[in-house]
Amino acid sequence: MEITSFNTKGIEVCLCGSKKFAAVSVCLVLRAPLRRETVSSYALIPRVLSRASKMYPSLRAVNSRLEEMGGAQLTAEPIKKGEEQIISFYASAPKRFAAELFEFLSGIVYDPFTAEDGFMPSYVRNACSAAARDIADKINNKRDYAAEKMIELMCSSEYFGICGDGYIEDFGDISGKGLYKAYTELIKNSAVQLYITGDISRSEAEKYINDSFDGSEPVTLPKAEQEAQRPHRPVLHTEEAKSAQSALALGIRTHGAAHPKLLVANEILGGYASSRLFSKVREEAGMCYYISSQLYRYKGIISVQAGIEAKNTEAVVERTRRELDSINKKGASQKELRLAKDSLMTALKTIEDYPARLTDFLLSRSIAGESLSVDDALSEIEAVDNVSGVFDNAFIDTVFLLKEGTV
Repeated sequence: MEITSFNTKGIEVCLCGSKKFAAVSVCLVLRAPLRRETVSSYALIPRVLSRASKMYPSLRAVNSRLEEMGGAQLTAEPIKKGEEQIISFYASAPKRFAAELFEFLSGIVYDPFTAEDGFMPSYVRNACSAAARDIADKINNKRDYAAEKMIELMCSSEYFGICGDGYIEDFGDISGKGLYKAYTELIKNSAVQLYITGDISRSEAEKYINDSFDGSEPVTLPKAEQEAQRPHRPVLHTEEAKSAQSALALGIRTHGAAHPKLLVANEILGGYASSRLFSKVREEAGMCYYISSQLYRYKGIISVQAGIEAKNTEAVVERTRRELDSINKKGASQKELRLAKDSLMTALKTIEDYPARLTDFLLSRSIAGESLSVDDALSEIEAVDNVSGVFDNAFIDTVFLLKEGTV
């Protein structure tokens, strides 16, 4: 697979040319700063834009056009990555419809269906209702809800603590005209990128873009906050829920470690089935039903999630602290390093087989200012030869417990 980056009409383009894909996939992303005053409106925009455009003024017309393009697919959603809110429009179709796919996607994003100097009020109301339902339904996935709530509490004074899906309390005040104004601000103030995968040459991609898009002015986004936090005793937050078991989420702040080393250290801590937390806290101590950790790369935060009985909260927190300290002071065995690196590299090697995952990987690398190369990412992981000292500045900041009960 050949990955090429170039700029056309003010749009940053990443082309992943490969004959292995029968379809062409195009993802247009609008990257904007994550801010409380705009997050709810921006989160609604993909819901409204994807259901109608000036050329296809109803959801039925949009779906009919997708069918005409060989059963093309369209997904539009807000995505939170670090301190950016990404508004993503991902479309795919058989290659013979490539030119039409670019034109269709441009119309969806840049030539929306409007009425009364704004978006159709009924479309906006429906989008608000659907978004509010989705946010309210998050509680049904106790594990994800606990992790998201922990980040919200831990980073309450930081942009990273903002929920990228918006807030239910905001939706009642958003009108068709108000949302259209937010849309024009998003178009003006966001950085635009196109990620293309499929059997397409650079010359073909440039022609499709030039024929379909008017272009945009380059936008420089503010850099993410990188303030070092001072260590303190973990702050415990508790919320009750109707559940047979409690969901625990621990927020660990790190600072100063290189990302590849931190990635491998997190894998050893709780990233895979043979990790320290799984083997020692779940298997040996029997303190939880499940336990794992994940790294939020843009903030250097590690989130540990566990299903436990509430009475084991302090013990699980202490065991986690113990494993952090052990990895930091003693490092890891060669076997642990090899297993962790193999786990990460195996996952990376499959990315190029899935256009949507490849797009997400490349977008993540772009936001982090890293090379757009799977091979480079593999080399970075392979080069990690020890993890001692990686948690020198790490500490457990926040503990959130979604406590079992009959609420």
